[in-house]
Order: sequence, then C-alpha cells, then structure tokens
Amino acid sequence: MPQEIINIGSAVNDGTGDTLRDAGEKINRNFTEIYVLFEKLNLTTETITGLRGPQGPAGPQGAPGSIGIQGPVGPQGPAGPQGEQGPEGPQGAPGEQGPPGIGAAPEAVQAQIVEGVLLVDFSKAWNYVTLDQDVIDIVFNNVPEAGIVGSTKLEITQDATGGRTVNGNVLTSEGAGLNISLLPDAISLVTLYTRDNGLVVQAVSEGKDFV
Repeated sequence: MPQEIINIGSAVNDGTGDTLRDAGEKINRNFTEIYVLFEKLNLTTETITGLRGPQGPAGPQGAPGSIGIQGPVGPQGPAGPQGEQGPEGPQGAPGEQGPPGIGAAPEAVQAQIVEGVLLVDFSKAWNYVTLDQDVIDIVFNNVPEAGIVGSTKLEITQDATGGRTVNGNVLTSEGAGLNISLLPDAISLVTLYTRDNGLVVQAVSEGKDFV
C-alpha cells in the first residue's frame, strides 16, 4: 500500500484539509502497514539499533473539538455576613393638621325610683328624675373603682304635688338628705362625687327653685 498523506489544507483551519477522523485513519493505516512489514521481516526493537533521527516538524494544529456537556450546578455557598446598617434618612415634612374632631356629647339617662329607692348611674354624665314619691335611699350603679374620681349630675324635678324629699347615704353640707326645692314642678341640681368606689358619696347643690 502506498503511503497515505494527510491533507492539511491550504491554510490553518481553512476547512479544506482532512477531518481529524480521516487524518487519524490515515495514520493508523500507515502504522499498520509498517507493523505488518516488521512482522514479515521478523524485526524487533532489539535487532534494529539505528541512530535516532532528527525530530520531525510539528504537525498541523487540529481542528477545535466540540463543546462539552455542561456539568451540574454546584451546591449553594454559605450566606455572606450581614452588611452594616445604612445611615438614617432625613426626617419627613410634617403633615397637615386635620380638621378638629367632634367630641362625644355627655349622655343623660332617666333615673328610676323603685319602692322609694332612687337608682343613680355613675357611668352617665347626667341623671334626671321626676319625684312622684319620697326617696328613702339612693343606690349608685357603675361606680368607678377606688382611686378614680367619678361624678354625675342629678337633676331632680318635683311633680305637680311637690313637697317630695330625697334622703340617702350621701354627705352634704346641710346634713341629712339632699337640699332640694319642695315647690311643685321646681327643678334642683345636685352634683355627686366619689373616689372610693361609692363608699362615700358627696353631694354639692348646684341650685334649686328652677321653675
């Protein structure tokens, strides 16, 4: 078999030469023929002691190989240290003032007289009652706890008969009983105060004989 020459093309990587596979096959066939000839001549490296020839010229640069398959993604690395806190931002401009709020009006409730006992609700700002009988005692409901001052207005109106009296466990500057007008249809105002959960209730007259 004649020697097979590798076509290296006209210029580097111009695509006109042999492919790597074709060039490799030519090399293999050339060496195979040499080894077969050696076997026929019964030649080995021990029987041939020729001088080492000069190094041959470098072969042509091979064509670039195909791109390999991308490897798997590596594990996630540890989290980095926390960064320093940034400087405080500037203070924002003050907002506009809102419209004035509407306060809740004081709540009034009609007090009841049950068998001569007047029931007064301390959770209401104003209690009002029309006397159709004498009051022999007063019971206070929803009184604030000890240490908190509570108060309520008590508006007392005589009925058309008049002469009704109000007595109960309250302290007044006039002694026992509330100092109210006894005139028919007259109105009297009393403010009640307590600071010990209703154990002691003080009564202050705000006026009477309103007709």
